[in-house]
Order: sequence, then C-alpha cells, then structure tokens
Amino acid sequence: MVTNASPRQRCVVRAGVTLVELMIVLVILVGLASVMVPMFANSREDSAERTTRASLVAVRDALTQQHLDTKYIALTGPPETVAIDATRFHLRWLFHNPVTGDASNDFDPDTRTGWNGPYLMNNTGQYAIDATKNLTASYGSDGDPAILDTYTGTPIVCQVVGSGPLDVRLVSAGTDGVVDIDPTDATADLASEGGTEPTGDDIYVAFTLR
Repeated sequence: MVTNASPRQRCVVRAGVTLVELMIVLVILVGLASVMVPMFANSREDSAERTTRASLVAVRDALTQQHLDTKYIALTGPPETVAIDATRFHLRWLFHNPVTGDASNDFDPDTRTGWNGPYLMNNTGQYAIDATKNLTASYGSDGDPAILDTYTGTPIVCQVVGSGPLDVRLVSAGTDGVVDIDPTDATADLASEGGTEPTGDDIYVAFTLR
C-alpha cells in the first residue's frame, strides 16, 4: 500500500501522477485547438465577407445617387471634361467631379443636376492596373481613389452591361484577390443567379440604373 511507502517512493508516485495529469491536459488542449482553429478561421472569413458586403452596399448607394445627379451631364464633345462616357462608371467619380477632375461641387438645386459629391467621404486605397488580377483600365486608372475589400485589400470594381436600363455590378475579387466575373456577362447569366457563367470566389451586389 502507498501509505507504507518510504518518502522517496511517495515522491516517485506523486511525480508519476503529475506526469499523467500533464499528458491528459496536453491531450485536451490539442483536441480543443483542433476544434477552435478552424472555427476561428471561419469566423475571420465570415467577418471579412460581412464587411466587404457592407462596403459593396455603401458604394452601390453612393453610385446610385451620383448617377441620378450626373446622368444628363454630357461627357463627350465641348466643353472639355475630364471623364468620357466610357469611363463614366469609374468609381473615381464618387470622389472627383467628372467634369473638372477635382472635388468641385457644381450641383444646381433648380435643375437637380450636377455633381453633388463627394458621395463617399473617404477612400480606403488606390486603384492599380494589374493584369494578373484582371484589374484593367476599364475599371480605372493607376492612382484613382478606391474602396478596398477586406479579403485581400483588392479594389472593388464596377461592371456595367447593356444600355438603358444598365445592368450594374459592384464586384469584390474575394479571397484570391482575382476578379473572376467576366465584365461582359449579364448578371442573369452568372451561376449564382441560375445561369452558367462562372463567378469563382467573387462576391457582388447587382442593381439596375436607368
């Protein structure tokens, strides 16, 4: 019996019990880690998606208002303007007047036309053309103010398909930082809308402008 063991034997027995307890604790910790690490990773990804979707909605609302204010402003022919019709939906114009190129507010309250921005108070980064990410000049120019997603800090881009009404998408490149959605595909043709055209890991907000 342990009660008759010598002091030295009792120390050995106590040490043995402590080691077993330590091993049990380590096994428990390893088990918890195997459960918690994936949960933490999923939580971070879910948070990034929620934040990015909120950014997409904010840009949508700003772009919709900017379109209402400026859709009747001619961007071709005299007088000279900084933007042209082909670049009308660059997100730069949420921060800069497409006629003057700066933040000049020329909104006319009587006719309800003119640039009444900035439509977003702050940009979160700059646009950079990068063919490896499918970030082309059709979305903006190097150095343009941009809103970055929270996945990889990739600029959100605006895709416009058709004319009157306009099929508009604001697209985040998702976790891989590459814009997978073809800018010429109608939203109804995208796989997530019941179509067959791929979207990859992109997330987007689609809406119509008239």
